[in-house]
Amino acid sequence: MTRGITPKTCSILLSALAVIVSLHAPALASPDEDLQTLGMFYDGNDLIVSATRNPKPISQTAENVTVITTAEIEMMGAHTLADVLNNVPGIQIDDRGSVGTFSGISIHGADMFNILVLQDGITLNFASDGSPDIAAIPVQHIERVEIVKGAAGSSLYGSDAANGVVQVFTKRGDRIPDGKLVMTVRNEYGQSFRPKAIPTALAHPYVIDTVGTYTDARGNTVNNGDFITKPNATSTTCPLGGCLIGPTGLPAVKADGIADVPYNAYGRSVFDAQEQLLTHGPFYTNYISVGQRRGNTNYNLSFQNTKQEGVLILLKGYERQNVRVNVDQALTPRIDLSVGGFFGKSNNNQVTQGPGAPFFAVTFIEPYIDLFAPNPDGTPYRAQIPHQLPNATNPVYRLANERINTDRSRYTGYARATYRLLDWLSLEGNYNYDQESSAYTDETPKNYLDSHGQPTTGSLAKIDSGGRTFNTGATLTSVRSFRVGSWNVRNTTKAAYVYEDQTRRNFALTASKFTVLNTPEFTAVDNTQLLPSSQDITIRNKNYYLISGLDIKDRYLLDGLVRRDGSSLFGVDSRWQTYFRTSGAYRLSQDIHINGIDELKVRASYGTAGLRPTFDAQYETFTVEGGVPVKLTLGNRTLKPAHSAETEIGANIDFLGRFSLEYSFSRKETKDQILLVPVSAAGGYLNQWQNAATLLGKTHELSLGVILADRPAFSWRLNVAADRTRQTITQLNPAPFLTGPSYAGSEDVTQIFKIAPGETFGVIYGTKIVRSLAELYDDPVKKAQSGPGQAYDPANFIVNEDGYLVSLAGYHTANEKFIAYVDPQGRSSVKIGDVNPDFNASFTTNLRYKNFSAYALVDWVQGGNIYNGTRQWPFFEYRDRIYDQSHKPAPSCPVGPAPDCGPYSSGKKSIAYYQAIYNGINPTDFFVESGTYVKIKELNVSYTFGRSSLEKLGLGINSLRLGVIGRNLFTFTKYSGYDPEVAGLSGDPYSFRFDGFSYPNFRTFTGFAEINF
Repeated sequence: MTRGITPKTCSILLSALAVIVSLHAPALASPDEDLQTLGMFYDGNDLIVSATRNPKPISQTAENVTVITTAEIEMMGAHTLADVLNNVPGIQIDDRGSVGTFSGISIHGADMFNILVLQDGITLNFASDGSPDIAAIPVQHIERVEIVKGAAGSSLYGSDAANGVVQVFTKRGDRIPDGKLVMTVRNEYGQSFRPKAIPTALAHPYVIDTVGTYTDARGNTVNNGDFITKPNATSTTCPLGGCLIGPTGLPAVKADGIADVPYNAYGRSVFDAQEQLLTHGPFYTNYISVGQRRGNTNYNLSFQNTKQEGVLILLKGYERQNVRVNVDQALTPRIDLSVGGFFGKSNNNQVTQGPGAPFFAVTFIEPYIDLFAPNPDGTPYRAQIPHQLPNATNPVYRLANERINTDRSRYTGYARATYRLLDWLSLEGNYNYDQESSAYTDETPKNYLDSHGQPTTGSLAKIDSGGRTFNTGATLTSVRSFRVGSWNVRNTTKAAYVYEDQTRRNFALTASKFTVLNTPEFTAVDNTQLLPSSQDITIRNKNYYLISGLDIKDRYLLDGLVRRDGSSLFGVDSRWQTYFRTSGAYRLSQDIHINGIDELKVRASYGTAGLRPTFDAQYETFTVEGGVPVKLTLGNRTLKPAHSAETEIGANIDFLGRFSLEYSFSRKETKDQILLVPVSAAGGYLNQWQNAATLLGKTHELSLGVILADRPAFSWRLNVAADRTRQTITQLNPAPFLTGPSYAGSEDVTQIFKIAPGETFGVIYGTKIVRSLAELYDDPVKKAQSGPGQAYDPANFIVNEDGYLVSLAGYHTANEKFIAYVDPQGRSSVKIGDVNPDFNASFTTNLRYKNFSAYALVDWVQGGNIYNGTRQWPFFEYRDRIYDQSHKPAPSCPVGPAPDCGPYSSGKKSIAYYQAIYNGINPTDFFVESGTYVKIKELNVSYTFGRSSLEKLGLGINSLRLGVIGRNLFTFTKYSGYDPEVAGLSGDPYSFRFDGFSYPNFRTFTGFAEINF
């Protein structure tokens, strides 16, 4: 996609337009001068629907809208809607790492749960939580995408869309020349390549044999490099030490606690666990479409098949098949009918993420462990981890034996009819249906070996879920033109009613003990270990809206909207809410002619919308303990949707025939944010969902498009887009609290993000390491005792090799340790980071020379922090690279007083020193890293053979396009994890940039061939 020039990031002047909604009505043309100005950048036939639900030329709308066309999508080489949206300013995509998994979307920093995604008018948001799955929409079906950002633009769509609207229009065959049959066949094949390796410690702190082969006091043969015991006077079998520590025992830590013994000492074999776990998985997609327009009928039929294995060995990966059909028919000169349907199914042989998962386990594997070694019975992938520490497991054994699969299917269908009652009045009716189902299975077989090599009883979990959504509505549209004095005025008024009905069911059954081998059914489990759960959700909404707009002299554009929104998700006493919007724009260039200025317009809009609560927020909830219901959450009859009010202003300028510049600023205040807050224990309930906070967000967007060259044989376009968002908590009813990150749905591990009045959303709080005397004396207690001879006399401290202020008495000893910062108010938990970038930017370029074309995308994120939880947890078991002291020089005088002599005198640190930094997995600023990166996100190079070159083949081929695509090619960053585009496992990954053992992004290279008949 491109910015500024393409994809059409434009200000949409929300105004009236004299056109009746009709699939076969003549295309509406904008004024000649408008076409001359915008024709450099946009197709004159492009119509915007999303901002007003009435087709309008792209130059005559006044909202912050981005339009992405088929040509732009094809140039990107994208696979899903998520790939397309990832290039739009103001939008962030959370890919959730693993192939085939859910992808979320954020607009202007808001969460995904009130962003409405429509496909041909069909709502694709899940009924359970309102979130959309944009990764399930293949791009080959897409005609264009329209994105309306924020409440000011999306008020028209009600409380489903307070944070924005993404509307997808699929191919229909209506742009094909009359009587012509068009067929497209595309095949793409390539491979995914493993991400970079994360360095680990290649030395350990344990006692090993260094004297040679001997027989110990217990009769075991000991060889150089074997782990042996230390002297222990209480031992009855080996009081003098030197006895072999078998594979089930823990190694003994040396007296100095320094990890400087290489794992490959004395010729011992070492292995790269990451190298063994990761692979180069294949990727391919096949696509065919047939379309035709003949007289009053047009249609498009398409099929797609996709497979991607990813980068983990032994997984089959993700497979998906989709078929879609769209048909339009003009029944009479005044009646049009459109129908369509989609069916898709997929299978994902997947892997868990987070603690315990393969990307977690591999970080704890010590180099002497061969993941490919067999079990004692000869079966592959030894499960037992020698000298096992708590978190070390063989991830390859797990991938080979635990089977996790998700089978999904989805069907959507729609029918839409338009009746032009009069030349100026039309009536439209529509019915849209969506049904989806999912079957998840996680089977661990009986006799599955744990990390001690002991058989377990296995487990089985199955989750069957599904739902259906339908919406129906009627719209009456009036378009009238008249004169007020010498002014030509056009008015478009639209009145509509929409009814929505959503249901979702979920049934889960888990068992923790098989009684029969090789029978992955619930009939083969211990019935006393069964744990069932189920959920049924029904949501109903009714909406009425009226929108009217004025286009005055093709330069002054005004509109107003009022919407009445009713939802069963609102509390009983707050079922109905009213929202509104006003917008205006002025095309100055129509009145003021400035040399070199092709188009100049300013715009402003103000709109309100609501954020719906979750399904269960208004009801009393209970847990069942010992067969008895126990009160949990108190219901709230008055619970309202959070109220979002947004003001947006912007300007567009096209100049010198080759530049297009756009700026937008939005201020959105969301009151009555819905939070789960504690309540008095007197009623027996623990908490209640309440309207309890206010969040203020400000966003700046800037885009620039440049036509560097535009000649018949050579064209080159460059587009730059940037945005910046800040959100501040301005009001909070409950006491300030810490939240997140969520490790696969659990926030019990640690909480690092502070929610408090006046705080920026996304700040990290925790322990800060003191690095100077000035920081030490921020603590008033220490400052008061900083005089000569007192406890905190400056002479008592020194800055060590790591830049930390430490006690001089502990410096270069086993007791060396950092000092935790205390602020002037006496608080030890302080701000240690902020995830919000200074700005996000992207650069896209399209270059064409004759039949050769190239597209490139570069992403730049400047500033902001990432909390590297993936690095912190392995500190617990000495696996991080910083523990490795073998590269530091040996002390010049191993024996003697510190700090000049002793084992630590050369700067070597003990494992206790780094264990303090681990901090019991609580947040420490050591793990707060820079989130800045520049990534060559995509490069697409192709060559097209025209019809004249292919005629001699006699196959009826109109064109043949051959190309190669590279994705996630190179990343320039100081971040030490797999990839700075960290994906959230759950919760809010957009506000909380936390790296927590998720499936990382990986590089992909593919080649493709596309044939048009």
